[in-house]
Amino acid sequence: MYEKLYNKEGNVPPPFRIDAKLYSKTYDFGIFIFDVTIPLRPLLSALKYMLQAKTTTDDNLSFPRSEIYLNGNRLVYDERNHLKVFKVLPRKITIDKHIKDIAIEIVTPLYIKDKGNFKRSIKLDDILLSIHRRKRTFEIGKQDTSSLKYTPSYTLISSELKIFHEKTHSNDQNTDVPLLGVTGQLVIMNLDEKSFELLKYGEILALGNKVAKGQGIIRLVY
Repeated sequence: MYEKLYNKEGNVPPPFRIDAKLYSKTYDFGIFIFDVTIPLRPLLSALKYMLQAKTTTDDNLSFPRSEIYLNGNRLVYDERNHLKVFKVLPRKITIDKHIKDIAIEIVTPLYIKDKGNFKRSIKLDDILLSIHRRKRTFEIGKQDTSSLKYTPSYTLISSELKIFHEKTHSNDQNTDVPLLGVTGQLVIMNLDEKSFELLKYGEILALGNKVAKGQGIIRLVY
């Protein structure tokens, strides 16, 4: 399972991401899995064990009453914390309607590279291109660097973006590491259908670098 989660062949990003919020007052979080061959039972069992242990947080807290849901369905564990039988119903992206006027909220720091450096000025085209390449990378199984096959059409109403730069503690490196990226909101009108579809994928896949650690999460508001 570890090899599947962290396989770096072909420079492909990890087939999962953490879904969390900045400055959250609770320990609610999600994990998105993008590879159907990853065995879920050992992963879910390890997650339950982690929440029971007192090594999850710096304050040695445990969460014995925590609940785990798989695609909206609550999982049941027995008195020994063994996972009972469950059904796997993969989540599908459905786009019922094309929404032309939207707001794009960048929830966690978006880190996009431009010629190897952090791109500080982000436009909608940058967001769409990043989602396109991430989506294609998972589809073809290797790093994708292609351009968009169309020209996005939209009207930018407002761009309220800012640089987020703080530090977070890394257990792997046992030190504080920079948490850098762009956060804020873009308001768009008259958005074309292909771009709206890409953004819907972006809500699930996230975008940019360091996605597996929870960066690059977007939400669409309409």
